[in-house]
Amino acid sequence: MPLRTAFIVLIGGVLGSVGLTPVGALGSASDTTRVAAPATEGQSLVRNGGFEDPMVTRTWMPFFASGERRIPGWRVVRHSVDLVGTDWPAGRGSQSLGVNGFRRGWVSQHVPTDADTAYRLSFLLWGDPNGPPPLSQLAVRWDRERIRVLEVDLRTQPTWRRVSFIVRSTAAGTPLGFRGLTPGNAGPAIDAVRVVPVQ
Repeated sequence: MPLRTAFIVLIGGVLGSVGLTPVGALGSASDTTRVAAPATEGQSLVRNGGFEDPMVTRTWMPFFASGERRIPGWRVVRHSVDLVGTDWPAGRGSQSLGVNGFRRGWVSQHVPTDADTAYRLSFLLWGDPNGPPPLSQLAVRWDRERIRVLEVDLRTQPTWRRVSFIVRSTAAGTPLGFRGLTPGNAGPAIDAVRVVPVQ
């Protein structure tokens, strides 16, 4: 099944979808998490966007908004999230993030953007395969605003897909956030989060 990427364009402050485009093909069943190289390379402004730090030595590890443990670069804003090691295959590298921990979670990062500059925000999206429910929702936040709600249906999406947005910063430094909207402990998962300037 080909990986697909959704391009979202910010025009006059309104987000509009312009379709899904295949970006690569998966191999055999043994390498179903291999992901094609991003269409836009370059130095990402997101710190620890692949969630490889800290290294998880078990299936998953919870991180709480009020806890002492921290995911470098990220802040757990509400409830909890899971840093996933071997519980399911990562989209890239060896770890990913389950946005729902014991309940709907929320993570954020302050991205060092320049003022009045266009960026491409991209990430890999999937859902916790250990559900139910098979359907989960993720809210994407940029500059303290919810810019998109994305759905993952494990019945039709058996692996990771790449999502891409064009966003614009209004100041030097922009909050980026991901929030689970599905009740329970099985929700959306993200990996390989990148923010790069639009060339």
